[in-house]
Amino acid sequence: MVLAPSTSEFVMPPRVAFVSAEATRPLRHLVLRAGQSFETTRYAEDHEPGVAHVAVFVDEGPMPDGIVTIASGFPEPVRALPEGTALTAIPEVDRVSAYRLRGMATHPDYRGHGLGRLAFEVIRQYAADAGAGVLWFNARTGAQAFYERLGCHVASPVFDIEGIGPHVVMWCETGDAGRRDATHG
Repeated sequence: MVLAPSTSEFVMPPRVAFVSAEATRPLRHLVLRAGQSFETTRYAEDHEPGVAHVAVFVDEGPMPDGIVTIASGFPEPVRALPEGTALTAIPEVDRVSAYRLRGMATHPDYRGHGLGRLAFEVIRQYAADAGAGVLWFNARTGAQAFYERLGCHVASPVFDIEGIGPHVVMWCETGDAGRRDATHG
């Protein structure tokens, strides 16, 4: 699958690659854990079997390594969701084989160029290739519309993650069905 950003503002096209968990941590800190200890960017799942870390690189980006977007995904059944979550909205057959998206972030100077979509689609396809029918995640309320444009659905009321802010649980189908939702939703 070849994906391209929505604009041609880049001298060289962005590059997408699988990276180490360590490579994602500076951008996680800047965007997702600003004002907190750098240690909070280390996730328990970072080195578990089946985890994937994706980065989008641009030449002369603001981060030392050129990474401007990151996303991680790993196998995690849909469980232990916040009270009030519409678990029945998530297809029952796919709850056990689900993948979870975590640590999705784009540098503030690079938002709106399709780079987040690039990283998201790589993780969605990675999950599909691993046999997961559903990709689920906690989304910041400020990013909810972004994920809805990608074919994702809200499955919970707003809840607060202490020290981070308001979130909703969201999910989408993986593979072709999820991408159809994003283009026809």
